[in-house]
Amino acid sequence: MPSDLVPPELVERFRSGDCVFFIGAGVSAESGLISGRDFKDTLIAKIAYPRRDVTLSKVAQAIEDSIDRPTLTDLVREKFSQKESNLQQSHNLIAQLAKQGYCTHIVTTNYDTLIEDALHASGCEFHLSKRDSEIGSAGRKKVHVLKFHGSVDDIETIVISEADYRGFFRKRPVLRNLLGGLLVEKTFIFLGYSLEDPDFDQIYHEITTSLGDFQRLSYAVQRKPDDFSDEQWSKFHVDPWTRRKIRIITANSSDFLTELSTKLKAPPPRAPDHLKSQQKLIWEVPQESSLGKAGQVQIVLVNSPPLQNCTVEIEFRMDADGGDSTQWFGVRVRGVTSYIYAGYLVYLRSNGYLDIVSVEERSILAKEVLTVDPKLDFVKLRISIIGERITVSVNDKLIIDEVNRLVTWPGQVFLHALGTEVTTKQAKLFDEGD
Repeated sequence: MPSDLVPPELVERFRSGDCVFFIGAGVSAESGLISGRDFKDTLIAKIAYPRRDVTLSKVAQAIEDSIDRPTLTDLVREKFSQKESNLQQSHNLIAQLAKQGYCTHIVTTNYDTLIEDALHASGCEFHLSKRDSEIGSAGRKKVHVLKFHGSVDDIETIVISEADYRGFFRKRPVLRNLLGGLLVEKTFIFLGYSLEDPDFDQIYHEITTSLGDFQRLSYAVQRKPDDFSDEQWSKFHVDPWTRRKIRIITANSSDFLTELSTKLKAPPPRAPDHLKSQQKLIWEVPQESSLGKAGQVQIVLVNSPPLQNCTVEIEFRMDADGGDSTQWFGVRVRGVTSYIYAGYLVYLRSNGYLDIVSVEERSILAKEVLTVDPKLDFVKLRISIIGERITVSVNDKLIIDEVNRLVTWPGQVFLHALGTEVTTKQAKLFDEGD
C-alpha cells in the first residue's frame, strides 16, 4: 500500500477535529451489501424497464408510478438490511477515528445501519438524525451521524425516487443549513462515491451553490477505472473536480483510512532545529505605545523586508472599544505587500475569544478559543511560521501547531486594530531564515 495517500495538511485537519466523513454506497459494498449500480439493475429487472443508462432515482420513480410506493420501499428494506453483511475494515476505522475525536460529524446517503453498528461496537457515543426535527437535539454527543437519505429501519425517511429528490432541500431546511455551515467550517472527506453519479452531482450542487469562496476544499477518495489512463483520469476527472473544490485521492477507502489512522498515531512533525538557530531580531518596539481608536479601523505595516520564515511576539491590552465583541486586535503574518489580505490573520476579540483565519480557507480552528480578557491585563501573543509549520500561543499556552496550509510568497507583517484602542507593551519581529 502506498504511504503517501494522505497529504500532511489533511492529517493536521483531522488532528484538530476539523473533518467530516461523507459516506456512500461503495463503503457498504465492502461489507457485502448490494452496490448502488446492482440495486438499480434489480429495479430495472423488476419492471423490465427498457433502458439501462438511467439514474437509480428514475427507475425507482418508475416502480413507484407503475406499481406503488410500498413495493419500492420493500425492495429497499430487503436489499439493504441483509443480516449476512459484516462490518469490514472501513466502517471500523471510521468508527475508531470518530471515537478518538478526529471527526465530529458523519454524513451518509446509505440506507443500511452499518455505520451505526460500527460506532456502537467501538463504544463511541453518537447522536443519530434522520429528520430535521432530530438535528436540534444532538446536544453534547461526541459525534453527530446524519442519515441524509433516511434509514432502512425507518422506511418513511427513505429518499430514492425522483419525487423524493424534488424539493428535498426545501423540505429539509435545517439539514441544508447545517451542511452549508459545515462546508464553510470543516473539511469534507467523500468515501464510497462515484463523483460521476448524477445523484451525487445534484446533492453537491445543491449544498454548495450559494457558498462561493466561503466553501473549504474537500477531498474524495476514488479508485481509477481500468479503462482510464493516468492522463485521462487527470484530465477528465481529477482536474474538473479540483476546480469545483474537491481534491481527488486515487485509492480505495480501506487503504486511505488505514494510512490515515497510522499517520494520526505518529507524533506531529516539528520545525527543524537548524531553522531555530537562524533567528534574528529585525524589528522591535520596546516601550508602551498606542494603536487605533474606538470605533475606527487602523492597519499598520511593520517596517521589515519580505520574510519567508518569521516569528512575531507582541504584548498588548485593549483600553477602549466600541462596546461589542466585533472589536478586535490582530496580527497579519506573511501578508504580501501588494495584497495585505494574504497570509494568516491571528486576532483576539475584546471579549477574549481568539481566532486564526486564512484567506483561502477561513478559520483554521475547530472553534473559537476563549483565552483571557484583553481589557483587564496585557496578553502575550506569539506567532511563528517556520518551514512547513505554523504555531500560535497565547500567554505561552500553545493554541495551534500544524502544517502551514497556505502557499504564499515571502511577505510582511501588519498590525490591525478594528474599533478598539490598543496599548502595546512591547513588540518584536524575528527573521527565522530561509
